[in-house]
Amino acid sequence: MDLLMNGCSYTAIWKPSEKFINALGCDKVNNIALDGGSFQRVCRSTVEYFAKNPKPKFVLIPITFCYRWELSVGNQNDEMEGNWLPMRTNNNLKQEQMAQDVSKEKIDRLVDNYYGCIQNDINFIDKMFTDIIMLSSFLENQGVPYLMFDMCNSFNREDLKNFKGVDKLSLIESNKNIVDLFTFCGNSYMWSQLTTAQQEKANKTMHHHASLAYHILEKHIIETFI
Repeated sequence: MDLLMNGCSYTAIWKPSEKFINALGCDKVNNIALDGGSFQRVCRSTVEYFAKNPKPKFVLIPITFCYRWELSVGNQNDEMEGNWLPMRTNNNLKQEQMAQDVSKEKIDRLVDNYYGCIQNDINFIDKMFTDIIMLSSFLENQGVPYLMFDMCNSFNREDLKNFKGVDKLSLIESNKNIVDLFTFCGNSYMWSQLTTAQQEKANKTMHHHASLAYHILEKHIIETFI
């Protein structure tokens, strides 16, 4: 009975405890999260996973940064990823990852222009809201229990004021399998559980949280959201 996990590097490094896995009714984990991955990639690869494998027992989706996306310009022809590559600010892609007729310089210019044209983060948030609704609908259609929660964004409801076309948020807020996006963020929660000394050390030495913080997060998820 598999636990399927998907997200970005904050999920990829997560090594869930046996207690957490068992609490979700599972006995093993398939973690298909990708460093730098977008929520677009989460949607695509989750559907691809279902097409290739028996249905998992439970799906856990820690939601990554809303402004990331992906582009099919790679040369890997991977079983799960095809030719898609993650796109984000400060891309660290290398030329050898690109298709033969695509240059890294061209992609860098494209990414810079893309982010330079986006007027406000609300556009990324709105797109993510739509993708969350679509992915949750797919999982419900498959009859598989799931939980989604914000891992990186620390959404602020004030950011949505005076913007039209985001009423779709009500569909997310009525879904019991999606943790309130405005009151809980996984990374922020883990940070809040560190002592001052641990926070100071983390600021100097860590990009991601250590295993202990993830186990604290697991306990909170089990006791509060499951």
